[in-house]
Amino acid sequence: MGLAHLPSDRIRASRTLASTSLQPQAYIEELSRWLPEGPPQDVDDSNLFLPETSIPAWRLAPPQESPHILLADDNADMRGYVRRLLTSTGYEVEAVGDGLTALRAAQERKPDLIVTDVMMPELDGYGLLRGIRADPDLRQVPVIFLSARAGEEARIEGMHAGADDYLIKPFSAREVLARVHALLRLAQLRQEATQSLLYSSAQFETLLSKAPLGVYLIDADFRIRHVNPTALSVFGDISSGLIGRDLGEIVHVMWERDYADEIVRIFKHTLATGESYVAKERAEIRADRGVMEYYEWRVDRIQLPDGNWGAVCYFRDISERVQAANTQRLLLNELNHRVKNTLANVQAVAQQTLRSTRDPSDFANRFGGRVQALARAHSMLTEETWQSADLRELIYDQVLRGTIDERRLSARGPIVRLSPNITLHLAMMLHELGTNSIKYGSLSGSAGSIAVIWTCNRDSLNLRWVERGGPPVKALSARGFGTTLIEQSAKSEGGSAEMLVEAKGVTWKISLPLPASETTSSSSKALGPRSSSPIDESQTATSNRLLHDKTILVVEDEPLIGLDIVSTLEKVGARVSGPVGTEKEAMALIERGHFDAALLDANLHGRSVDVIATMLNRRDIPFLFVTGYGKEGLPKAFKQAASLPKPFSERQLIDTVVKLNLPQTDVLRVKR
Repeated sequence: MGLAHLPSDRIRASRTLASTSLQPQAYIEELSRWLPEGPPQDVDDSNLFLPETSIPAWRLAPPQESPHILLADDNADMRGYVRRLLTSTGYEVEAVGDGLTALRAAQERKPDLIVTDVMMPELDGYGLLRGIRADPDLRQVPVIFLSARAGEEARIEGMHAGADDYLIKPFSAREVLARVHALLRLAQLRQEATQSLLYSSAQFETLLSKAPLGVYLIDADFRIRHVNPTALSVFGDISSGLIGRDLGEIVHVMWERDYADEIVRIFKHTLATGESYVAKERAEIRADRGVMEYYEWRVDRIQLPDGNWGAVCYFRDISERVQAANTQRLLLNELNHRVKNTLANVQAVAQQTLRSTRDPSDFANRFGGRVQALARAHSMLTEETWQSADLRELIYDQVLRGTIDERRLSARGPIVRLSPNITLHLAMMLHELGTNSIKYGSLSGSAGSIAVIWTCNRDSLNLRWVERGGPPVKALSARGFGTTLIEQSAKSEGGSAEMLVEAKGVTWKISLPLPASETTSSSSKALGPRSSSPIDESQTATSNRLLHDKTILVVEDEPLIGLDIVSTLEKVGARVSGPVGTEKEAMALIERGHFDAALLDANLHGRSVDVIATMLNRRDIPFLFVTGYGKEGLPKAFKQAASLPKPFSERQLIDTVVKLNLPQTDVLRVKR
């Protein structure tokens, strides 16, 4: 056909790409390296090695620390050739003739790289590779296979067996050195990455283990995969078998069913949607422990190493924090209660003293003495951090005043520690007994004396006040406030007080309940004084008419306040039962009596009055709470009931009681 039909510019065009075929010189250079290390003197070996200009720069500069290479090949010539090639480049080479020797050498000294022939006696390259990968200390060592088997299939077989590289014989020096250098560099990077990962993992594990938060992880199958030490203690007795167990199974062991179901729903929702859950404070009863526990916790979704989603829960036990807050709130309420009761008690003392005296100077003496008696009792309790007070010290503190000779008072009995409640009541009783004795009894003269003798059984204190050597005693023509206060104080504690008038002197028999817990601990209610305001003379005729002939029950454990309430109500024509200071007495009166209304102390001797309030509701008796705590101190079921905060005036008392009988009363009615 000729060339006439072809474009002239396309005929005999010059070559634009260099040939990729190996030049003969390259093979000559390679073969020259197979010669023995010590050539004869008459042989010119200047061309046996590649000129420096053709050797890569990295080959001319051996590493600062020579890597240790283990070479295994049963062909001595090939073994010598590769060994000289690697050694001349700066590597430390250990050469052996079979795979078994190579495995033992590697176990004795871990190499940085293994170069091995595939076909060898004793143990071939594949057997050596299996031994290397099976050894935990050697499995990360890179391995290069040398083989005469060419073809992609042979290479894939070697790589599939676990080799890091596969060189086909014959190979060039440049190729061997490049592959060795690359694998050593890769191994170094891998080792550095592994060390960094191990360091990070150890650091993370330390942070996780030492964290004050509980942390646990579940996988996509809802099984627990990791639990840190803080979380283990919360899981209790099941902590030894947590890993791999279903979270739903675990939480149903720990919590009541409703809350456990809620936890499962929360975790599944987070796993499905990625939406985090946060609970700042949650209180629930542990099913396995039977106690209330408080936690703040959150759940977040994270991706696991296998690519699936998991959920991690962080939580903290805040029981101590909540209890501390509750204690602080309780202390503030108690302080508020004591302050209000102290003011109320002082007010009641003033009111009752005013009613029984006409002379201002006499009022000042009596009122001051009673307030000082309360103050001394408070001081004694404060010194003991309001835990208890010693009975003997209380007697001497209240009776020996002014110029009274200590020898005229005898106090005999066992050691008794009084609760704060009984201390305050008994202090007022002793003050009244001592005051009467100084004015009218054995201490009014110079020869009289007083003996206070007490005994205790398991649940009561029996005290006798005996006066002797005083002026002749006559039967009382009228009962004074002091006598009433003594009797009511004992009654408010569930005890009794009886006065015996004999020719040789007065004897008082006083009995007070004295549970063991109250004699030695601070669990009883610490009372401050309570009171009411002076009578408002502007009481309207309407108020008097509404309360006239109404029968009202007064339940109050503080005798001064109880007496003041009774006096105020009786002045407007009401018929009053009480005051009573115990649940037992109150329920007995409600059971057998008929009442138009009731005034109920919201706290009797540190105990709730839910039972009394419920009984009043069942009998449709309107009532109001009298309290020093405020609304927060009312029983839970009666938070909306009418209440009268202490201290209060007489007008406030009357107006509040009147409202109980009006249609707009806010008294709570409990459905039966």
